[in-house]
Amino acid sequence: MAYHWWISVTILCGLQLATAIYLAYQTTTTTPGVPGCRRLGLIGRSNFFDLHMKQEITSAICKVKALFIYPLTSCAPVELDVAEVEPSGLRYDRLLTLAQLETKRVDKEPGDMSVSTEWRHYWRSIDRQYFPRLALLTTQIWVPDPSSPSYSPECEWVQSQGCIVGRFSFKPDWSWNIHDRDARAKNWEILTAIIYQRSMNAEPCVEFRIPFLPTGERAEERHYTREDVLFGKVRLHATNMANELPPDVLAKLKYFLGVSNPLALFRIDQEEQWNVLKNAPSTKEAGYEPSMRPDDACPLHPLKVASVHHLASSLPESHSRDLSALRFRANIYIEGSSAFPEDNWKLLRIGNSTYQVSRHTARCRLLNIDSKTGTEDHNELERTPNKRCAIDEDAKPGACLDVQILPLLRYVGALEKIVVGDVVEVIETV
Repeated sequence: MAYHWWISVTILCGLQLATAIYLAYQTTTTTPGVPGCRRLGLIGRSNFFDLHMKQEITSAICKVKALFIYPLTSCAPVELDVAEVEPSGLRYDRLLTLAQLETKRVDKEPGDMSVSTEWRHYWRSIDRQYFPRLALLTTQIWVPDPSSPSYSPECEWVQSQGCIVGRFSFKPDWSWNIHDRDARAKNWEILTAIIYQRSMNAEPCVEFRIPFLPTGERAEERHYTREDVLFGKVRLHATNMANELPPDVLAKLKYFLGVSNPLALFRIDQEEQWNVLKNAPSTKEAGYEPSMRPDDACPLHPLKVASVHHLASSLPESHSRDLSALRFRANIYIEGSSAFPEDNWKLLRIGNSTYQVSRHTARCRLLNIDSKTGTEDHNELERTPNKRCAIDEDAKPGACLDVQILPLLRYVGALEKIVVGDVVEVIETV
């Protein structure tokens, strides 16, 4: 009897391993995609392949080294070779945000001795400062492609003008209950990840898709709602799209991020952006009414790589000097010239377009978040810039590094682009 039992176990384990190898082979030899769409962005070697190499400055000419957008606020970016510029920033940048439901007790009126207590519930956008594992939630952008063999005007993702794909790792518990179908499926996921990633510590990935512009029928079917969301101290209306995430995926996402409160995903509508106030050009000068997306100080965020290298060299010996420029979550990374020339920039030309510098970028605890590991370092990365970069009276005692800029459109509705390799010319300084 024992003999037959071990044979059954051996055969079952062999089948599990064979299935895992087959699935891993399929994953490595085929490219899963979104029907009717193509993936937008740089695939393969990053333009930041030499990110940590401190290079000699051989030219005073500045050029665009890399471009990044952040479709899901505070999450991992998407790298581009070409970016379209809109009045409120780069296209597809910061379209979605995750928010948790918070509860606050309403203060009673003076003299109110009632025992009843009123509570107020509201959604608040979350970021890496309190949930650093957001840095590990990767995103992709897929847009309709008529040349795709699977393209059809009736395809759900074509009708929605494409989608954002989010991925995060989630390792289920291994189960020795060989008679449970769900347990076997989870074990196969783990084996597939181990073989595909060639690591015993590998974790399977969970994926979700969020449409860009869902049809009215889809919005009604998924029961979208319009709700208030707090971004810092600013309250905006946004579309709650949490029903696009299956309940099990949403539960895994909460566990992955470490969120205990109810979690939802919101789309930030175009009309809900707020105006840029500090040093903003007039509507006539800009060609539009300057506005920005939530969690931004201005529409665009450039960063000089040389300034980051200089800052890294200022770190104490007890801290790693391998400081990644990606921690600064910029849109436009600029190479060439010396460190900190941006402190005096006022007007720039990038490619064929002109941009006005509106303000310096105030820095905070987010610098301490390692974008590779999703963990928080010691506060030294926050303190060191304070010693060198406390240059803006409005930001003191905090530090500033790099600047925020606004596009000056040639005419209303003008399509501007930024391309990797574009020359960055300083037209005017302060």
